[in-house]
Amino acid sequence: LTANCAELLDALGMNAAAAVEWRLVAAQFPDHALFRKMLADSLARGGDSRPENDPLAAFHVQNGINLFKQARNKDAIDEFQRALVRSPNAASIHNNLGSALLRAGMTNEAVSHFERCIALLPTHAGARMNLGLALAAQKNYPEAIAQLRRAVALNVPSPVAAAKLAWLLSTLDDATLRDGPEAVKLAESAVAVTQHMMPAALDAQAAAYAECGRFDDAVRVGMEELTILRKAGTPEQIKSLEALITLYQAHKTYRIR
Repeated sequence: LTANCAELLDALGMNAAAAVEWRLVAAQFPDHALFRKMLADSLARGGDSRPENDPLAAFHVQNGINLFKQARNKDAIDEFQRALVRSPNAASIHNNLGSALLRAGMTNEAVSHFERCIALLPTHAGARMNLGLALAAQKNYPEAIAQLRRAVALNVPSPVAAAKLAWLLSTLDDATLRDGPEAVKLAESAVAVTQHMMPAALDAQAAAYAECGRFDDAVRVGMEELTILRKAGTPEQIKSLEALITLYQAHKTYRIR
């Protein structure tokens, strides 16, 4: 369960919180190299940042993180906002608040906090990734791609950013924004880092192969992902993936309109 929380927090760019969870997992399984690597990656992405020097701000941050993990988004937002009153220039708090706002569907507000985080700490890979995800949700695909590329260029392992970027480069209707070869490299990297266990990375890899005309490979990867989803996915996820596999079997690509 702790590993699942860590993965969720990492995926949302809340790297400081994820690092705390990965430390617990690594301590429980000291011989597990993957958990040590995930801790190191979280720290590299910004999990070692502790700008909340005000104890009360830190208290509100931790409360917000706990509420966020419970999917109590509104309460988490309130706590992060209280923390910002105490520490308005703490980059990681802006990123945490932005993550909660994004999950609550308040995308415009989330974007402003991710941008503030980046202004305070330009190397915050989690905020770069989150900004890219938020811009993609707004269908601002050119800028979303630019931000995701910047996140990947920080040379910090970020399979979520790489997978999302690969997906966009493979599936956007605008041919000027697509880049199949780059998408294949990004997706293969994301799949390798996550040891073929992250559905979004496999999704991106299959789409990238299809974009490059490698439809047999796209079907193979899609079936690999389907095996995972049949064990741990939702009916909606399975149905959506089966539709994609049918496209690839017909030698067709998927397009975001």
